[in-house]
Amino acid sequence: MSGITRTVGRMFRWVSPIRGDFAAGLRAYERHDYARALRIWRRLARRGHPQAQCKLGIMYQNGDGVPQNIAKATHLYRCAAERGDAEALFCLRLRERYMLPPPATPTRPVADNQGTKSQPSAPTEPRLKTVDFPPRMPQKLRSPRMSEATRRKRMGTAQMAYNQRDYATALRIWKNLAKLDNPEAQNSLAILFDHGLGVPKDQTEAIRWYHRAATHGHAKAQTNLGVMYSTGDGVSADASQALKWTRLAAEQGTAKAQYNLGLMFVNGTGVPVDYITAYKWFSLAATQDSPDARHGVDVLAARMRPEDIAEANELKREWLVENARGMANRLAKF
Repeated sequence: MSGITRTVGRMFRWVSPIRGDFAAGLRAYERHDYARALRIWRRLARRGHPQAQCKLGIMYQNGDGVPQNIAKATHLYRCAAERGDAEALFCLRLRERYMLPPPATPTRPVADNQGTKSQPSAPTEPRLKTVDFPPRMPQKLRSPRMSEATRRKRMGTAQMAYNQRDYATALRIWKNLAKLDNPEAQNSLAILFDHGLGVPKDQTEAIRWYHRAATHGHAKAQTNLGVMYSTGDGVSADASQALKWTRLAAEQGTAKAQYNLGLMFVNGTGVPVDYITAYKWFSLAATQDSPDARHGVDVLAARMRPEDIAEANELKREWLVENARGMANRLAKF
């Protein structure tokens, strides 16, 4: 046997076990045998296997069999994405998508110019209430030319002020950018009005800005509108509108919207009851930081046949591949 033949033979003997081991880890993970999945994928990840790196990142993100470690999960996603793994790229983009971080605890109390006590901390994850949406929308303003660098700088300044509970500064910057039809600023401005941060609480004004941001494709604003139309609190309940806005946000990868959409398919809200589709959306949300979605997956798994679960997992995989490719194309433009 020639040296080339022996080398090729060794390569095939080395590659085949890797493929088999990865599949064994996937089967163990689906059985919730996290210890075995962790042992297999960790060994493969050290050898540079991108799919194993991505799956290991998901385990660290969800805390499946290991202490939850978002930083380590992000590092693993980046390693896998650099090797061309589409699911890892998708997981990275989900963490960067239109989400306003909760206000950070400042190192010292922030007081106003009169030396008064600092305002109480804002809720880290405010719960939205529904109100009527005004029938008239303000006329769209023509946005003057603004460089992307300038916009990012202003948004960063406003976010820093918000984190330090300097809501007056955040309000001023976000309001100016919102009037120029910046959807991220519109959603942030709506949060201030919705919870009375730096302004009198005005949910009518809040819903106006949520809706403007949602029509521009802002996923979190779309999620909020879906909740409002679903609960009918302050507006006439409209299952079709709830489904419309929730589906739009879910397709953008927002975990809360994916979970809410799964509930709609479980309960038959605006759609026929469909456990397979509900399992798909719960499972997608569960890959993020959604304990409710993980619970939903467990509940449905007890009610569904193995072949139905397999079909739902295939729908999830197809969705991940399709959306990851789209995001990769958009990233290639920058």
